[in-house]
Amino acid sequence: MRRWLRGAPWYAGTYNDPFNVGDLFLTVDDGGDLVIDAPLLDTAGVAYETTLTPTSRDHFQWVLYGGAFPVDITILPHSDGAPSHWFRSRYFVAERTEEPVDGRSVPDAAKLRALFAPRLLQ
Repeated sequence: MRRWLRGAPWYAGTYNDPFNVGDLFLTVDDGGDLVIDAPLLDTAGVAYETTLTPTSRDHFQWVLYGGAFPVDITILPHSDGAPSHWFRSRYFVAERTEEPVDGRSVPDAAKLRALFAPRLLQ
C-alpha cells in the first residue's frame, strides 16, 4: 500500500458534527492506520470498525454495523497545507475543533440510529 494512502498525521484531530454524529476523534496508530473513536455511536449502540480503510488520497471507507453499511469518507485538507479541516460523508459533515464540543448541541441517539437504519434495509 502506498504510504500516502495510510493515516497521515494531518488527518488526526477532533472533529464535531453537532447535528448527527457528535465528536469524532481521529488518531494514527503505531502501524500508520487512521483510527476513529465515535463516543456518540458507542452510546447509541451503533457498531463500527475503528480503523478507516484508505481508498485513495484523502478518501477512506468507514464500516458500520459489521460490514452491512460502508460509509465513504473524505477528509478535506485545509487550503494552505495546514491540518485537515473537514471530515465528511454523504450523511454528515464534521468540522475540526480544538477540543471536544460536549456541551454544544448533542445529537439524540435514537435520531442517530434512524440516520443509518433505513439504508441497512435496502
